[in-house]
Amino acid sequence: MKLFTKIALNFIGIIVFLILSIYISNMLYLKYFLEDMVIDDLKKLSQDALENKLEGDLSAVKILVLQGNAIVLEKGGLDIPYHMIMPVFNSSGVYEFSYPHFKMEYIAYVLKKGSFTSIVITIKPYYGYALNIISKNLIKISVVFILIGLLVSLLISRHISKRIIKISIATQKIAHGEDFELKNNSTNEVEDLARSINSLKNSLRLLEKVRREFVANFVHDLKTPIAVIKGYCESTKYLDIDDKENIKQNMDGIGKQCDYMQNLISNMVELSKISAG
Repeated sequence: MKLFTKIALNFIGIIVFLILSIYISNMLYLKYFLEDMVIDDLKKLSQDALENKLEGDLSAVKILVLQGNAIVLEKGGLDIPYHMIMPVFNSSGVYEFSYPHFKMEYIAYVLKKGSFTSIVITIKPYYGYALNIISKNLIKISVVFILIGLLVSLLISRHISKRIIKISIATQKIAHGEDFELKNNSTNEVEDLARSINSLKNSLRLLEKVRREFVANFVHDLKTPIAVIKGYCESTKYLDIDDKENIKQNMDGIGKQCDYMQNLISNMVELSKISAG
C-alpha cells in the first residue's frame, strides 16, 4: 500500500502541475495576446476589404466598405443592425462599444482611405467568460486524469509489488539455505535486482563450498599430528624409565607436532581476520 501511495502521489502531482501550467498559459494568452491578435486580424481584414481581397471564414465578423455614406460592400456573418454601427465611427482607429439590448461588447477597426471607409467589427474577447469555461473544463479533465492516474498507479504498484514479494521470499529461502532461482525475462531495475540476488546466491553457495572444503582440510591436517602425538604417547608408556634416548626422541616428536598444530591454528586465525575485513 505504501508503494501505491507513493506512485499515486507522484502521478497526481504531475497531473496537477500540467493542469495548472495549461490554465496559467491560457490565462496569460487571453489577457495579453488574444485582444492584440484580434485587432491585428481586424486591421488586415480592413485593408483586404478596401482592396477587395477578402477570403476565408468571415462568419465571426461584420465587414462594411463605405463611400461617403453609401455602403458599397457588406460581408460577414455577424448580425449587427446598421443603425448601431453608423454613428459610432469618426476616424481611423480601434473602437470598443456595447449595447445593453444585446448584452454584448464589440471591438471594431476603422480604416479611412480617401473617400472610402472600411469597418470591420467582431465580438470583443470576454476574458472572464473564457476563463470560466476553461476552468470548468479543466476541473472535469483534472478529475478524469486523477482517476486514470489512481488506476494506473494501482496497476503499476501491484505489478511491482508482486515481483518484490517474490524477491523477498527468495531472500528468505536463501537465508535458510534453500536452493531457489529467481526467473527474470526483462531488463528493468527490479529484474536487475533479481539477477543480483541470483548472483549473490551463487556466490554464497560457492563460499559455503569453499568453507566446507577448508574445514575438512583443516580437520584432516589436525588429525595427522594428533595421531602422531598419540602414537608417541603410546610408545613412551612402554619404554623403560632409564631409556632416556628414546623418551627424548618421542618428546621431541611430540614437540614438533605441537609446533605444527600451533602454526596451523595461527594461519586459521589470520584467515579469519582477513575474511572479517
